[in-house]
Amino acid sequence: EFRPYVCMLPRNYSSPIFWDDRTLFAHGTRSDLATRTNAAKLSLVQQYNRLLPLLFSRARTLFDPAVHTLPVFLWAAQTVKSRNWFVNRQRPPFVQYAMLPLGDMINHRPHEKGGGRTSEDGARFELRSGSDYAAGDEVFISYGNHCNLYLLLTYGFEVEGNDVNCTRRGGLATEKPP
Repeated sequence: EFRPYVCMLPRNYSSPIFWDDRTLFAHGTRSDLATRTNAAKLSLVQQYNRLLPLLFSRARTLFDPAVHTLPVFLWAAQTVKSRNWFVNRQRPPFVQYAMLPLGDMINHRPHEKGGGRTSEDGARFELRSGSDYAAGDEVFISYGNHCNLYLLLTYGFEVEGNDVNCTRRGGLATEKPP
């Protein structure tokens, strides 16, 4: 049963897709942050407008338009985006994504060794840290060597002093290759 996990998820996120225009445009109306945030919002609104009417008509007992609103859809999308793990499997389907409740308890620290990976036999997903911890210590891994724009859009935070640069490609910010 996943109810305890779902109930422990944050009710609100600090991702820019939830910011009002005043907060977003304080970074500049033509900034990479505003451009990427608005593109992400538009894509999510289009997905909602395409998918939810089908669910409302075909699974009316499960999906109620009064409950499953656009803000709820945005919350669910951000939950999956910020909490899914890439799982490389040894047999089909070879690539999957999974939400791992234990993984939600581990925070990001730049340059921390360790991370998540599929076990050698492909039977389980393993989280490994490159540091030793005492009982009760907060555990960290690195979410990857990402620029602050990516971290903010994906996880809702920035890292002070982050030296990973973003560059423009096709009008949108992407990470500069190492």
